[in-house]
Amino acid sequence: MRKVFVLGMLALLFAGISYIFWQEELRYSLPTPIPEDYKEIAIGSCIELPISAEELNPRKAQFLHFFNPDCPCSRFNATHFKYLLKSFGEELDFRIIIPEGASEERTRKLLSKNIPVHQDIEGKWSLLTGVYASPQAVIIDSNQALYYRGNYNKARFCTFPGSNYAEISINLLLRGNEAPVWDFYASRAYGCQLPEVQNPLSSLFFWSNNEHTSPSLWNVNNSH
Repeated sequence: MRKVFVLGMLALLFAGISYIFWQEELRYSLPTPIPEDYKEIAIGSCIELPISAEELNPRKAQFLHFFNPDCPCSRFNATHFKYLLKSFGEELDFRIIIPEGASEERTRKLLSKNIPVHQDIEGKWSLLTGVYASPQAVIIDSNQALYYRGNYNKARFCTFPGSNYAEISINLLLRGNEAPVWDFYASRAYGCQLPEVQNPLSSLFFWSNNEHTSPSLWNVNNSH
């Protein structure tokens, strides 16, 4: 009987470790599932952002950072985003887009107190730009054309300078180049799905983050 109890405890411990590994590591090494009815927005498409004309600077491109303060992948790339903001904050208008209901205060603490933070109400920003995960970078040129949408880097901590896709795209844009054509690693999203709601199992584990999948925005309204 004691042996059965010990084996049961070991099995439970193994299951807990496996769950943590899946939550914190393995699932983020896989591409984010694409919503079944996802509608891709082509590079070069005209993007009319859901903000007033007074908020737009017609002489500057827009850099949209899709961020979720409850998503580990978003937090992993915070340092790199702040580097981009410091390097190109004068040339581009930076904006942070967070899921509806996410904490703006926590977002500002993690990223910046000085740039606009927009709630993605009813997924308007996501649907307009073709984003279905975070973190994702979107660049819209001064003609309101989609210039880049994709990952920041192959690595979650943005440690491969040769694959700093967002940074390279900014430099190409500022030099007047056409939008680059990137490989799979730039365009196929890795990270947390949008929008995100708390995983019902997470309440059983105090170390769990509140990031899990919820019904797709794309089956609500994907018309433009």
